[in-house]
Amino acid sequence: MHPITKDPERFSEVVRQMSPSRFRHFVEGVIDFERRNRRTEDWNVVPDLRVRREELTTQDCRFSCFAYKRIITPEPGWSTTKVSCFLAAHHVPSLVAGTEHATLFSRDMERLTQLSLYQELLDIQKEYRISEFYYVTNKDFWRQWQGDAQGCREEYGRLQSSAGVSLSFDCIDPYSIANALDRYPEVEGILLETLTRQDGLIVEFSPSDLCVRPFIAADVFPVCKTNDSYVLNVDATLLAEPRLSTLLGLKDILTLRPDERRIEAFLTASPSLFHDMGYMDFRTQVTIAETGERPDFFLERSDGLWDVLELKRPKPFRALVKQSGNMLEIARYLRMALKQCETYLRLLDSRTTKRRLAEHFGIRIDEPRVILLIGQEPYPPALLNTVRTEFHSRIRLQSFSELLKACKETAKRILEQMTAISRATNQGIDPDQ
Repeated sequence: MHPITKDPERFSEVVRQMSPSRFRHFVEGVIDFERRNRRTEDWNVVPDLRVRREELTTQDCRFSCFAYKRIITPEPGWSTTKVSCFLAAHHVPSLVAGTEHATLFSRDMERLTQLSLYQELLDIQKEYRISEFYYVTNKDFWRQWQGDAQGCREEYGRLQSSAGVSLSFDCIDPYSIANALDRYPEVEGILLETLTRQDGLIVEFSPSDLCVRPFIAADVFPVCKTNDSYVLNVDATLLAEPRLSTLLGLKDILTLRPDERRIEAFLTASPSLFHDMGYMDFRTQVTIAETGERPDFFLERSDGLWDVLELKRPKPFRALVKQSGNMLEIARYLRMALKQCETYLRLLDSRTTKRRLAEHFGIRIDEPRVILLIGQEPYPPALLNTVRTEFHSRIRLQSFSELLKACKETAKRILEQMTAISRATNQGIDPDQ
């Protein structure tokens, strides 16, 4: 594997052949990498400067626009803020290969004045006092003007003026990016190989978290910064997206504490959570008595029998349990939820209810368990013993943080299996042998 700076032509060719989406991710990755590696500047993304991409696609070019706010601190006790705006133009490879870079730049400047993007750039320049504009493209601009910086500025200033563009752009291209990477030798040796990989998953582990997200081959820079991350270059995005959505959704529940209706909708849309709990299928909206009692979920076990899950809000531990010294007393919110679970068990143990559930819903029950999903933190053993003795032995307390932990552990097992498959595939080995 050769460092990129020793083969910038090959690097430029890889960038020119990228799809528009990969090119956009690549440019954002370069900017993010610069942001995180600056020693004297703290860069922060300006989120409301993103423009609607569907307005920026033409027959032979796709534009993307994004901005970063830089808090510059050249010396202790003093700082200033600048906003830099990046315009990325991805052209079809045949146009890039057969067109002079100055001609391409001129066409893009003329096209800017015809798109809503140009007015938006003028507006955000005024609103955010943007100090720098950068033009990033998959065409090599820098090589022609190497050693003639003044000639480059004059030529592109003339092209902007003739197009009626009043914004002054600095040009960035694959060749100059490749030559600049020698400042970061830990990146050189991995970037070019990674750019040619298939899309898949990026996985990052930490002592307290597991992050899984879809991986686009141009999105390589964060991978190089930690020993606890790796890329699966297999097409596993279909698996990654729902599992990532589930993990993030559970984190949001713990943070935002939404009402029960929203949590129920999230669980219904995330069946992998029930699989992580060891269940095969689920049912909702099943009334078990003429008086209207209706648990939130019925969950099918691997033996074909069904349990019940009752859902409550992820309140903090202090709202569910009162503690006085070593004594734990169940608070009203938790006590009422436990009594509701006792009512379910009493109704479900009746022959009439069992027959009705089997005939109308295909739900077979025999001494079902009731899982009460409630609260944020895990419950201490003393409280679990109190629930078993004071209420019912078939009621099981589970917190949302415990559910998130189970989801992470399952994701980790799946990803370890996928890693083995990926390595075997790369080495030409049949993973089933």
